[in-house]
Amino acid sequence: MNVAVGNDRSSNLNFHARSAVIDGSYIRLWGDDERKQMAGEFRFNLYSPEVSINACSLDGATCGSRITMTDFALELAIGNKYQPIFFDVDASGNFLLEVGTIAAPASGQIAANGFRDGSDAGTWDFYNDHYSNPEYRSNLHIGNFSVGSKDFGPARMEGMLIQHLKIQTQDLAQ
Repeated sequence: MNVAVGNDRSSNLNFHARSAVIDGSYIRLWGDDERKQMAGEFRFNLYSPEVSINACSLDGATCGSRITMTDFALELAIGNKYQPIFFDVDASGNFLLEVGTIAAPASGQIAANGFRDGSDAGTWDFYNDHYSNPEYRSNLHIGNFSVGSKDFGPARMEGMLIQHLKIQTQDLAQ
């Protein structure tokens, strides 16, 4: 991938995945009547025995240290039926991606002790499904993480739930 910052196009960013498998990935899209935007949910699963990243000069003559991740498994979940991801373009043509805060159910209270008994069953079930459903969670497993000749060992992040996310592109040349 050629990296361009303003008029400087002197670098390449290289991504390599050996025997990569994308399994169970999907994008579901729909129109949101209230916000008048495209909404959706996104699941991206990538499994590979080795993923590496490095930066090189445009001609490939000089390269920086390679970041290598072995036994790589990424299960990324962004957006769901309770908290969709919204897509938009602003007035200056920049892309906007946003996961807003979760919309509360119509009515009902959760008991002070947090248990279903004493709570409104529909409200309790709504939050229980959102916070316990593994389909809404992201996971990252790396068997070994290394930069150049330095090994940092394994890394693991499990059960990440994106509560709020806002990404907006900017034209760096302006």
